[in-house]
Amino acid sequence: MDSEVDPISVIEDYLFKSSSRVANGLKGKGLTYLQLSYLRTIDNKGQTTVSELAKTLNLTKATISSQIKRMEDSGFVSRRKLERDKRSARIALTEKGKEICTSWRDIQASYLKRIRSHLDAKEEESLQKLLMKIVNGPLVA
Repeated sequence: MDSEVDPISVIEDYLFKSSSRVANGLKGKGLTYLQLSYLRTIDNKGQTTVSELAKTLNLTKATISSQIKRMEDSGFVSRRKLERDKRSARIALTEKGKEICTSWRDIQASYLKRIRSHLDAKEEESLQKLLMKIVNGPLVA
């Protein structure tokens, strides 16, 4: 077995663990990690549709619809039918959903602060440039 470390696996593991820590900070809110991801996506977009969410999250519309229905029943999102197409609806965060996203951002900010505490200014700048290069790279599309 090769003893060389696979950097992609290390990054994937790190991202999974950090995401899990953020989700654990929101335990007790009645949402799965996937539903939290939906809320964050809706928060980032402002308002969206099931089709837009499915495309953004690379999931089926059926998967999205069932989860949105659960979140609507729990009071995290609201749906409003579109005037031009009664089959589609705009999905927006309720106040309860906005509070979750605010909490998530606070937890992430705290986590990011801990990460940055291990870096000097030059390392932080280099890391930011490298991450943006990765995020904007061809694999994300």
